[in-house]
Amino acid sequence: MQSDNHDRPLNINQGTKLKLGSTAKLRTIVTCLDLVEDLHRQFGRMPAGALRSPSVHPRDRLSGWAMAYLATAEDRSVTAMLDAVINRMYSASPDESFFTGGGVHRFQNFDAKDDGRGMT
Repeated sequence: MQSDNHDRPLNINQGTKLKLGSTAKLRTIVTCLDLVEDLHRQFGRMPAGALRSPSVHPRDRLSGWAMAYLATAEDRSVTAMLDAVINRMYSASPDESFFTGGGVHRFQNFDAKDDGRGMT
């Protein structure tokens, strides 16, 4: 990280403020990009026809998305695919659930106005 307003190296532990959860969001984005790059490596050379009949687990939504993207994308480069996954829309509804190694999770928005929104 670079800072233009310090006459010394930036020390993330002193003199900085981070929003709670901002590092978790960054780790999540980096992990997602890393996974999509791996999926591109796995599926990127397959012909579109082979990608239209996915053979992935129904709850593996990221692999399903990757195959659907590559089956229809004009630009199948890894850069275009990473841009597409970053701009993918997600529901902000607290009625949605998601799975991790810890099981099913739900979240609640700080502002109820966000409940009906979609976010990238």
